[in-house]
Amino acid sequence: MTDPAWVPRPVSDLEIAVLRGWLTADGETAKGSFSEQVALAGDANGVGMLLYAAFLIAARRRFTPQWTRAEVISYVAQLRAKLQSDDPGLLDPMTAEDELRAALGEPVTATHELGFVAAARIFILVDIVLRLDLDDVALTDLIDQARDSANQMLERISP
Repeated sequence: MTDPAWVPRPVSDLEIAVLRGWLTADGETAKGSFSEQVALAGDANGVGMLLYAAFLIAARRRFTPQWTRAEVISYVAQLRAKLQSDDPGLLDPMTAEDELRAALGEPVTATHELGFVAAARIFILVDIVLRLDLDDVALTDLIDQARDSANQMLERISP
């Protein structure tokens, strides 16, 4: 249920800057832009929808047209191994696997904590983008597609 005072709005340039900062490993810019965006808008829904749309696009680019459950499990295990040196609890494996499978069109009925879901989407998105080794034009294309998709999703939300 959405807050009746909340009205969906198109993704802003500031939200695009946040996503670009995450995807180019410019964490300070992303963190500062995110804080500024939340302060201006009073919420993080636009950047959250943008992140979700980019996650869907990247996951489908990486794993389609055909994928297996074993491939998803292996991918998540490799990503967790990379992250293990920082903090073993950064990426919950079940959440990451479920989020990926859902992005690829498999019905997933499990529910996970919102923080785990957000972390899984961010870590997977950033990892896939790094593995794809996108140049600036291709990265801009991915971000533009994510913006269009996020705006379409936001339009379908009724206040």
